[in-house]
Amino acid sequence: MLVEKPLCLDTGALDDLRALAASRGRILFCVHNWKHSPVYRRAFEAVSTGRLGELRYCALMRLRTQQAGGALWRIDPAIGGGGILIDHGWHVFYLMQWLMGGQAPSSIAARLGIFPPGVVDEVADITATFPDGALGYIHLSWRSPVRRTSAILYGLDGMLEIEDSAIRLTSRSGTREELPVIEEPDNSYHPTWFAALAEEFEAAITQGPQGPIAQQNQSESTDALAMLEAAKASHAANGAPIFLKRT
Repeated sequence: MLVEKPLCLDTGALDDLRALAASRGRILFCVHNWKHSPVYRRAFEAVSTGRLGELRYCALMRLRTQQAGGALWRIDPAIGGGGILIDHGWHVFYLMQWLMGGQAPSSIAARLGIFPPGVVDEVADITATFPDGALGYIHLSWRSPVRRTSAILYGLDGMLEIEDSAIRLTSRSGTREELPVIEEPDNSYHPTWFAALAEEFEAAITQGPQGPIAQQNQSESTDALAMLEAAKASHAANGAPIFLKRT
Protein backbone atom coordinates (compact mmCIF):
# COMPACT_ATOMS: atom_id res chain seq x y z
CA MET A 1 0.00 0.00 0.00
CA LEU A 2 1.58 3.24 -1.18
CA VAL A 3 0.30 6.15 0.92
CA GLU A 4 0.79 9.90 0.50
CA LYS A 5 2.24 11.78 3.44
CA PRO A 6 1.35 12.25 6.21
CA LEU A 7 0.87 8.53 6.68
CA CYS A 8 -1.37 9.30 9.67
CA LEU A 9 -1.66 11.83 12.47
CA ASP A 10 -1.29 9.81 15.67
CA THR A 11 0.68 6.78 16.81
CA GLY A 12 -2.43 4.75 17.64
CA ALA A 13 -3.61 4.99 14.04
CA LEU A 14 -0.13 4.09 12.80
CA ASP A 15 -0.08 0.96 14.97
CA ASP A 16 -3.52 -0.05 13.67
CA LEU A 17 -2.53 0.48 10.03
CA ARG A 18 0.64 -1.56 10.43
CA ALA A 19 -1.23 -4.38 12.15
CA LEU A 20 -3.78 -4.41 9.32
CA ALA A 21 -1.06 -4.44 6.66
CA ALA A 22 0.77 -7.29 8.43
CA SER A 23 -2.43 -9.34 8.78
CA ARG A 24 -2.94 -9.15 5.02
CA GLY A 25 0.68 -9.63 4.01
CA ARG A 26 1.00 -6.11 2.64
CA ILE A 27 3.69 -3.43 2.81
CA LEU A 28 2.63 -0.06 4.22
CA PHE A 29 4.88 2.44 2.43
CA CYS A 30 4.77 6.22 2.77
CA VAL A 31 5.66 8.54 -0.13
CA HIS A 32 8.95 10.14 0.91
CA ASN A 33 9.61 11.74 -2.44
CA TRP A 34 12.09 14.41 -1.30
CA LYS A 35 14.65 11.65 -0.81
CA HIS A 36 14.61 11.36 -4.60
CA SER A 37 15.38 15.03 -5.21
CA PRO A 38 18.75 15.15 -7.02
CA VAL A 39 19.89 17.89 -4.63
CA TYR A 40 19.15 15.92 -1.49
CA ARG A 41 20.49 12.71 -2.99
CA ARG A 42 23.76 14.57 -3.55
CA ALA A 43 23.65 15.95 0.00
CA PHE A 44 23.10 12.46 1.39
CA GLU A 45 26.00 11.16 -0.68
CA ALA A 46 28.32 13.85 0.74
CA VAL A 47 27.23 13.09 4.30
CA SER A 48 27.31 9.29 4.01
CA THR A 49 30.76 9.22 2.37
CA GLY A 50 32.20 11.27 5.23
CA ARG A 51 32.93 14.49 3.38
CA LEU A 52 31.51 16.55 6.26
CA GLY A 53 32.98 14.38 8.99
CA GLU A 54 30.86 13.69 12.05
CA LEU A 55 27.63 15.62 11.46
CA ARG A 56 26.92 18.22 14.17
CA TYR A 57 24.17 20.42 12.70
CA CYS A 58 21.32 20.12 10.21
CA ALA A 59 19.02 23.02 9.31
CA LEU A 60 16.18 22.72 6.80
CA MET A 61 14.10 25.68 5.64
CA ARG A 62 10.98 25.75 3.49
CA LEU A 63 9.79 29.25 2.60
CA ARG A 64 6.58 29.61 0.60
CA THR A 65 4.37 32.59 -0.21
CA GLN A 66 1.21 30.51 0.28
CA GLN A 67 0.06 26.94 0.66
CA ALA A 68 0.81 24.73 -2.37
CA GLY A 69 -1.18 25.88 -5.37
CA GLY A 70 -3.20 28.19 -3.15
CA ALA A 71 -5.42 25.17 -2.45
CA LEU A 72 -7.98 26.07 0.21
CA TRP A 73 -8.28 22.50 1.48
CA ARG A 74 -4.74 22.75 2.85
CA ILE A 75 -5.84 25.41 5.34
CA ASP A 76 -9.10 23.66 6.27
CA PRO A 77 -8.37 21.38 9.26
CA ALA A 78 -11.51 19.34 8.61
CA ILE A 79 -10.07 18.29 5.24
CA GLY A 80 -6.29 18.62 5.48
CA GLY A 81 -5.96 17.77 9.16
CA GLY A 82 -3.72 20.73 9.93
CA GLY A 83 -1.41 23.31 8.42
CA ILE A 84 2.20 23.63 7.33
CA LEU A 85 3.46 21.33 10.10
CA ILE A 86 1.58 18.42 8.52
CA ASP A 87 2.22 19.49 4.93
CA HIS A 88 5.92 20.44 4.85
CA GLY A 89 6.77 19.23 8.34
CA TRP A 90 6.48 15.54 7.50
CA HIS A 91 8.88 16.03 4.58
CA VAL A 92 11.57 17.80 6.58
CA PHE A 93 11.20 15.36 9.50
CA TYR A 94 12.00 12.29 7.41
CA LEU A 95 14.72 14.19 5.54
CA MET A 96 16.39 15.18 8.79
CA GLN A 97 16.23 11.62 10.12
CA TRP A 98 17.70 10.30 6.85
CA LEU A 99 20.48 12.89 6.63
CA MET A 100 21.39 12.35 10.29
CA GLY A 101 22.17 8.71 9.62
CA GLY A 102 18.78 7.31 10.63
CA GLN A 103 18.80 8.65 14.17
CA ALA A 104 15.77 10.38 15.63
CA PRO A 105 16.00 13.45 17.86
CA SER A 106 15.87 13.00 21.60
CA SER A 107 13.82 16.20 22.02
CA ILE A 108 11.83 18.73 20.02
CA ALA A 109 10.88 22.32 20.86
CA ALA A 110 8.49 24.23 18.60
CA ARG A 111 6.45 27.37 18.17
CA LEU A 112 3.69 27.56 15.55
CA GLY A 113 2.29 30.70 13.95
CA ILE A 114 -1.50 30.86 13.50
CA PHE A 115 -2.78 34.11 12.03
CA PRO A 116 -6.48 35.04 12.39
CA PRO A 117 -8.83 34.55 10.67
CA GLY A 118 -6.88 31.39 9.84
CA VAL A 119 -7.18 28.39 12.13
CA VAL A 120 -4.17 26.29 11.10
CA ASP A 121 -0.45 26.84 11.56
CA GLU A 122 1.15 28.75 8.68
CA VAL A 123 4.60 29.11 10.26
CA ALA A 124 6.60 26.61 12.30
CA ASP A 125 9.93 27.16 14.04
CA ILE A 126 11.44 23.97 15.46
CA THR A 127 14.66 22.98 17.20
CA ALA A 128 15.84 19.41 17.73
CA THR A 129 18.51 17.83 19.86
CA PHE A 130 20.01 14.44 19.05
CA PRO A 131 21.33 11.75 21.39
CA ASP A 132 24.91 12.34 20.22
CA GLY A 133 24.73 16.09 20.92
CA ALA A 134 24.07 17.18 17.32
CA LEU A 135 21.49 19.92 16.76
CA GLY A 136 18.73 20.37 14.23
CA TYR A 137 16.71 23.38 13.15
CA ILE A 138 13.61 23.64 10.96
CA HIS A 139 11.75 26.71 9.72
CA LEU A 140 8.58 26.40 7.65
CA SER A 141 6.46 29.24 6.33
CA TRP A 142 3.50 29.93 4.07
CA ARG A 143 3.96 33.62 4.89
CA SER A 144 7.31 34.32 3.24
CA PRO A 145 7.65 37.11 0.65
CA VAL A 146 9.71 34.74 -1.52
CA ARG A 147 9.77 31.03 -2.32
CA ARG A 148 12.96 29.32 -1.20
CA THR A 149 14.13 25.82 -0.26
CA SER A 150 17.42 25.79 1.61
CA ALA A 151 19.54 23.80 4.03
CA ILE A 152 22.81 23.97 5.96
CA LEU A 153 24.60 20.90 7.25
CA TYR A 154 27.99 20.89 8.86
CA GLY A 155 30.27 18.42 10.52
CA LEU A 156 33.79 18.43 11.89
CA ASP A 157 35.36 18.52 8.41
CA GLY A 158 33.05 20.52 6.18
CA MET A 159 29.82 22.39 5.53
CA LEU A 160 27.14 21.84 2.91
CA GLU A 161 24.87 24.70 1.78
CA ILE A 162 21.77 24.16 -0.35
CA GLU A 163 19.90 26.98 -2.03
CA ASP A 164 17.07 25.65 -4.18
CA SER A 165 18.91 23.61 -6.88
CA ALA A 166 22.44 24.80 -6.02
CA ILE A 167 24.65 22.92 -3.58
CA ARG A 168 28.06 24.00 -2.25
CA LEU A 169 30.55 22.05 -0.18
CA THR A 170 33.15 23.99 1.84
CA SER A 171 35.93 22.05 3.54
CA ARG A 172 37.56 22.97 6.85
CA SER A 173 40.54 24.28 4.86
CA GLY A 174 38.24 26.74 3.07
CA THR A 175 38.18 24.98 -0.30
CA ARG A 176 34.80 25.46 -2.00
CA GLU A 177 33.22 23.06 -4.44
CA GLU A 178 29.98 23.50 -6.36
CA LEU A 179 28.46 20.03 -6.59
CA PRO A 180 26.83 19.41 -9.99
CA VAL A 181 23.11 18.66 -9.90
CA ILE A 182 20.52 18.48 -12.65
CA GLU A 183 17.23 19.48 -11.05
CA GLU A 184 13.76 20.34 -12.29
CA PRO A 185 12.35 23.85 -11.64
CA ASP A 186 11.16 24.15 -8.03
CA ASN A 187 7.41 23.57 -7.84
CA SER A 188 4.90 21.90 -5.53
CA TYR A 189 4.53 18.52 -7.25
CA HIS A 190 7.96 17.31 -8.44
CA PRO A 191 6.69 14.79 -11.01
CA THR A 192 10.15 13.70 -12.17
CA TRP A 193 10.97 12.26 -8.73
CA PHE A 194 8.17 9.72 -8.82
CA ALA A 195 9.81 7.33 -11.25
CA ALA A 196 12.56 6.71 -8.69
CA LEU A 197 9.98 6.48 -5.92
CA ALA A 198 8.04 3.87 -7.91
CA GLU A 199 11.22 1.84 -8.40
CA GLU A 200 11.90 2.02 -4.65
CA PHE A 201 8.37 0.83 -3.87
CA GLU A 202 8.65 -2.06 -6.36
CA ALA A 203 11.96 -3.08 -4.78
CA ALA A 204 10.35 -2.97 -1.33
CA ILE A 205 7.59 -5.31 -2.55
CA THR A 206 10.20 -7.70 -3.97
CA GLN A 207 12.14 -7.72 -0.67
CA GLY A 208 9.01 -8.09 1.44
CA PRO A 209 7.83 -6.37 4.65
CA GLN A 210 10.98 -7.32 6.58
CA GLY A 211 13.35 -6.19 3.83
CA PRO A 212 15.68 -3.22 4.35
CA ILE A 213 13.76 -0.80 2.13
CA ALA A 214 10.40 -1.36 3.83
CA GLN A 215 12.03 -1.29 7.26
CA GLN A 216 13.81 1.99 6.52
CA ASN A 217 10.59 3.60 5.32
CA GLN A 218 8.86 2.35 8.45
CA SER A 219 11.58 3.84 10.65
CA GLU A 220 11.36 7.19 8.83
CA SER A 221 7.57 7.26 9.19
CA THR A 222 7.72 6.36 12.89
CA ASP A 223 10.21 9.13 13.61
CA ALA A 224 8.44 11.71 11.41
CA LEU A 225 5.18 11.11 13.24
CA ALA A 226 6.91 11.25 16.65
CA MET A 227 8.51 14.59 15.70
CA LEU A 228 5.17 15.93 14.44
CA GLU A 229 3.37 14.97 17.65
CA ALA A 230 6.20 16.39 19.77
CA ALA A 231 6.13 19.70 17.87
CA LYS A 232 2.39 20.05 18.50
CA ALA A 233 2.84 19.21 22.17
CA SER A 234 5.73 21.65 22.54
CA HIS A 235 3.73 24.49 21.03
CA ALA A 236 0.86 23.71 23.40
CA ALA A 237 3.40 23.92 26.26
CA ASN A 238 4.63 27.39 25.16
CA GLY A 239 7.67 25.99 23.35
CA ALA A 240 8.94 23.73 26.11
CA PRO A 241 11.06 20.81 24.84
CA ILE A 242 9.28 17.49 24.49
CA PHE A 243 11.35 14.36 24.89
CA LEU A 244 10.68 11.60 22.39
CA LYS A 245 10.15 8.07 23.56
CA ARG A 246 12.92 5.74 22.46
CA THR A 247 11.82 2.59 20.62
